[in-house]
Amino acid sequence: MAQHKAFTRCILLAFMFVIGPSICHAIEFSDSFEKAFDDNPNQLPVVVTFGAPWCNWCRKLEYMTLMDEALDEIGDEYRWAKVNVDEQQDLAARFWIRGVPATIVFNSDGRPIGGRSGYMNPEELKEFLRESFANPQSPLAAVADQLHRLQFASQDEIESTVASLVEVLAQPDRYGREPILAALQARGDVVVPALLESMANSRLAVRAAAVHALQHVTGLASPFQPFDPLDARARQIESLRKEVGPQ
Repeated sequence: MAQHKAFTRCILLAFMFVIGPSICHAIEFSDSFEKAFDDNPNQLPVVVTFGAPWCNWCRKLEYMTLMDEALDEIGDEYRWAKVNVDEQQDLAARFWIRGVPATIVFNSDGRPIGGRSGYMNPEELKEFLRESFANPQSPLAAVADQLHRLQFASQDEIESTVASLVEVLAQPDRYGREPILAALQARGDVVVPALLESMANSRLAVRAAAVHALQHVTGLASPFQPFDPLDARARQIESLRKEVGPQ
């Protein structure tokens, strides 16, 4: 009987992988990203997969991994949601999605604690979920978390959050800078003092990233020169403080 059940399931999964829309899931998905968090009375962690209809690896993740009976034992331990990045580009950008498929784990407070790009088989997915709670904050989740923080940060939290995002902008791998710059611009004038502080950083790459972000946020043609001596840079930053006015 068990072998017959497994064989039937394999046939069904193969059929669904070819035709597209699913008939059943080992995992029960919420109707939307927002509902996964709002309709969560038990405060379960939330697992969100980002994909697209044209992505074969996304289809394999959905129709093979997420329907595998190996996930039956943990399916009820999380809330699950799917995001089509073609239809929800802003949401994908908000969480710094580099490519699809990508999976992010959120804690019950809605903060990203784990993230991974690429396809995972059932055992890899289970291990990824365990690792996300044992050692929170992958690079993908860390940036997504900072973008989430920036969106809701109080004035006291702005400086440290902006500094973290400028550090990302300063890295050689500049992929993802568009959502970061967009998030900074969305907060407007409140991020300007923090960007000015980052322009005084001892690292050239951070100073250059900070002035670029400042120009993006304010639209000002900044006179700041990251290569100039320390005293000259200090005068330039002070001049900018006066130009942008009190914040």
